[in-house]
Amino acid sequence: TIATGATADLTVTVTGSAPLTYQWYEGAAGSTAKPVGTNSAAFRTPALSAAATYWVRVTNACGQADSAAATVSVTAAPLPNLVLDQSALVFRLTAGDRAVGQSVKLSSSGADVPFTASVSTNAGGNWLSVSPSSGSTPATLSIAADASNLAEGTYTGAVSIAASGAANSPQRVQVSA
Repeated sequence: TIATGATADLTVTVTGSAPLTYQWYEGAAGSTAKPVGTNSAAFRTPALSAAATYWVRVTNACGQADSAAATVSVTAAPLPNLVLDQSALVFRLTAGDRAVGQSVKLSSSGADVPFTASVSTNAGGNWLSVSPSSGSTPATLSIAADASNLAEGTYTGAVSIAASGAANSPQRVQVSA
């Protein structure tokens, strides 16, 4: 079994009088409709996106012998996961303070993925922001809290990071100020 887009190495072990010739085939054992490979005891498949079956015919002066068929199974590559270096931020602000920012590093396991980032607040309006609001991993998000129009109190919100190509999307950074 291989991941989508990978190759597989197949080999055959033969006992018999030299010289031996090898012809690999794709398909059911005995079907010679699709020859592949070279005159070798080893064969590397092309990159596969679906299961494929291969076999080999070995010939010498005494005759020929066909191997059993070997099916190479293909599984979908796992989706990457979003990874945040922090899942919560606390801003120590007093009413009237200008925007203060903190950074959160965003990455992904496996392949890079495009993302969008958005903010939501439980009260106080638009005091929370994130930049950039879209991009591709890896990225550093600047999350800012602006208390210049807030009354004294505790405010909560969140930054949501969504990536359609990630298994664990969306991820959230909880914010309090």
